[in-house]
Amino acid sequence: MAQEPPTPDWRGSIERGIEAFCRSQYSVAIEGFQKAADLNPASPVPHLYLGIAWQQGFIPGAKSEENAVHSERAAEQFWRAPELDPNNWNALVLLGQLSFSLEEWDEARDWYRKAQAVKPNHAGVWYALGVTAWHSSRHKAAMTAEAFADFERSVALDAGHENAMSFLSVLCRERRDDIGAAQWLERAADARSERMQAEIAQTAKPLWRDDADVLLQQWVWMAVSVPPPPPPPPPGMVAGGKHAMVSWDSRSAPGQQAPPPVRVPPAVQEQKLTTKVNPISPDADQPILRFVVVIGKDGRVVRETLVSGNPWLASAAIQTLHQWVYQPTLVSGTPVEVVTEVLVPFQRAY
Repeated sequence: MAQEPPTPDWRGSIERGIEAFCRSQYSVAIEGFQKAADLNPASPVPHLYLGIAWQQGFIPGAKSEENAVHSERAAEQFWRAPELDPNNWNALVLLGQLSFSLEEWDEARDWYRKAQAVKPNHAGVWYALGVTAWHSSRHKAAMTAEAFADFERSVALDAGHENAMSFLSVLCRERRDDIGAAQWLERAADARSERMQAEIAQTAKPLWRDDADVLLQQWVWMAVSVPPPPPPPPPGMVAGGKHAMVSWDSRSAPGQQAPPPVRVPPAVQEQKLTTKVNPISPDADQPILRFVVVIGKDGRVVRETLVSGNPWLASAAIQTLHQWVYQPTLVSGTPVEVVTEVLVPFQRAY
């Protein structure tokens, strides 16, 4: 006799678990995901959610019995998924992330290798492989070459992978290749600026589909975005960190949904600059700081994010940046906000 298909209510249990998870009610979420697993034992999806719920309570580096239980339960559920589906890519990268958080670099690399075998052209997996190899190279010098190759492969697959470029800059510095380090750092800044402007103008592609498993997609995306910050860059440069993070909330008050800023090329926007004040350099150097900015309807800068340059000089650059004035940008005769990139040069004091 043919086996009856599982009741569709297992999806309802998943949805209730996700709702509880988003309210930080993790024990309730675990109950919902476990019920889904009981209702549909042949699907790996509930086990992935169970693993995520258990991992949410895990604190990397914390030494406690409770913390160990969370990591063990998460691993059990993530392992269950490839037992049901050996080529379950989501499970493989989540297991890689969990091993990474436990600082088990070789095991993490093994899981990411398995994920790479399933999706050989996924830039994120090559990047995760590079990060694990970079950590392993602290103990195994031979891994440095593998890390470099993995990061290069990631950039070849995704020309905008700024984190992979930042790590390549770090590796070049470790090789005492200052020219290569500077070139990769500049490419990372280019990619960062492009991403920021696209996100603010809301032209960036979504990281995952708008489907029922958006929570799972978010965690899988994080599983291939695993690095701690690389070592500090040389003086005068910034590669990532809080100064390179874009923070933009496109939501407006109810009933006042404002359109996103219009993206304008830097060279075009520069021609509209009517008032410009340059900051004074505190020494003989004349550094240049790079920002992504939002220019208001009145032609003044209303928001800025440092892309590259000496972060210690950012405050002085921002003070002068807010004195810049542009001709308002019009669309169909109506002023609009603009997002673009600007360079703020420091002048030598005379």
